[in-house]
Amino acid sequence: MKKKVLFLLLIIVSILFVGCEQETPKLTTPTISVNQTIVSWTEVENAKGYVVVINGVEYEEIKTSYDFSDLAIEDLVIKVKAVSASDKFLDSDFSEELNYDFKEVLTAPTISINNNIVSWTEVENAEGYLVKLNDTEVSIT
Repeated sequence: MKKKVLFLLLIIVSILFVGCEQETPKLTTPTISVNQTIVSWTEVENAKGYVVVINGVEYEEIKTSYDFSDLAIEDLVIKVKAVSASDKFLDSDFSEELNYDFKEVLTAPTISINNNIVSWTEVENAEGYLVKLNDTEVSIT
């Protein structure tokens, strides 16, 4: 009888011990924002660095921002996660994805006036021109 009680007590203690085991917590997920060609995010406590993913390619960063101006020639999808500095924390989840919509800046036309006629050089990829003279604006397509 003592052996059965001892055996049952051993099983209960084992179950309690396994049940009390705590999961390793994750780092806080960074919140990201984009200003022109700089993505930045909130600093995450206990992070040794960050992984920035742009269109599926990973870039490692130790600061809380990343300049992607070399990549800003097309639309981009960006997300960031914090990388743990110790085994006491797991890496964070990835942030919400941010979309960067590429917009090409057109060159300014060269303007000339000859015999009261205004003309300008054609600008590649322009769909039209806005001509302003004093307070009057005219759209030309």
